[in-house]
Amino acid sequence: MGVGSKYSKTWAAGSYFDLILSSALMMILFIITLTIVFITGSSNLFATKELSNIATLAVVICASMGWIMAMHAGIAFDILPLIHGVVTFEYTLLRLYLLINVAGQALILGGLLTNDVQLMQDFSTAGIALLSWSLVMLGTPGKSLHKNKQTDSDDEVGIASSLPGLLLPFFGFAMLATWMLRDIPGMVQLGFSIVLVIFLNMINFASMLSHFNRRININIVRPKNIPIIFITLLILSITHSVVAFFFGRGQVSVEIFATTLGLPFLWVFLSLKPHKLVRNSLSQNGIPYSKLILTSLFSYLLLVVLSALIMFGIQFHHGVIYAIFLFSTSLLCVWGMVLYLHEDHLHISIHNRNTPWLTLISLIGGAILIIYIYFELDFQNEGFSELEILWAVSLLISFISWSIFMIKDVFLATKDWHKIPMFYNRYIKE
Repeated sequence: MGVGSKYSKTWAAGSYFDLILSSALMMILFIITLTIVFITGSSNLFATKELSNIATLAVVICASMGWIMAMHAGIAFDILPLIHGVVTFEYTLLRLYLLINVAGQALILGGLLTNDVQLMQDFSTAGIALLSWSLVMLGTPGKSLHKNKQTDSDDEVGIASSLPGLLLPFFGFAMLATWMLRDIPGMVQLGFSIVLVIFLNMINFASMLSHFNRRININIVRPKNIPIIFITLLILSITHSVVAFFFGRGQVSVEIFATTLGLPFLWVFLSLKPHKLVRNSLSQNGIPYSKLILTSLFSYLLLVVLSALIMFGIQFHHGVIYAIFLFSTSLLCVWGMVLYLHEDHLHISIHNRNTPWLTLISLIGGAILIIYIYFELDFQNEGFSELEILWAVSLLISFISWSIFMIKDVFLATKDWHKIPMFYNRYIKE
């Protein structure tokens, strides 16, 4: 069972630090790179619509499979062995994952800075291969976790707690394949849909469900309903990926594309019972929760509205939906999860926790800017506008403010840090 007797199931508690701090560094390097690309124009990389789509896919993969996934992995390494009562990995795996993840991101970012199409694509191929490998590596502990977990350990989250770990190798192979076949019409659009609508959307759903159902214990979803909800989400997401492939080949209308894009987002929003969360917020005895995660959930409604606008013939670039999903919805979700876990390790009462308002406001402002930039905007090869640079700056502000909010507790700590996070010690059975 698990890895071996030399490890207890509590040894990895607190191991999130390395992955979170490296992610904070890579986030800042990522947005600095984007800002440089925007300011310089990088005309070679974005000379045509096809080249622009390829470069953008590399950026999206770098963020979603790179520093965003590293934060989710840090959370999983930290608490899943406690929750499920099984040790599924060794310390060397954690360190190797971190090294490969950072190296893959660095290669992609380095390629973007060259402003050379061939070099960018060659560097990105190497980087995406490493990021894909890092996901495949996580498949073994994911399989062990699913197989050896305690039978009653996932009542609050169900298969959403362990199934994503089983699917990680698939996503690794799928993304490497779509990148290698990027010159085939439709493959780039398929890549966007796999990494965002299937992969990241699945992880967002599992994270939010874990926060509200398990950590906060609001009981927004009955455990017996979780399997059908999760499987339906995967079916809707896969359907969109198929449609996205044919949309990229010009065989499907943008209205059908937008319809299939909005459905998985709508399903996530409705499945997580936002009315229950609103009722909890308005109650005098309401349970405190992460405002970042709640905002992430309600941003799904914005994604649905934007998809509906395209469905009803209001023309604007559909890429705005992907951009908001990645740089607002997904960031709010993972940052909320990390911050809440970190404060659990500090044993801060849930009634006395602070919200990083500058981070939250800058991400909301970035989403508004993105909508304004792309509303009724057709593709043009005229470089990047001042508004796009301003959007990058708003992201930089959110990245730096969130990083400062986190690392001040590392280098300027005023509270005791505990290896076992509060709440999760209830899973430890001697």
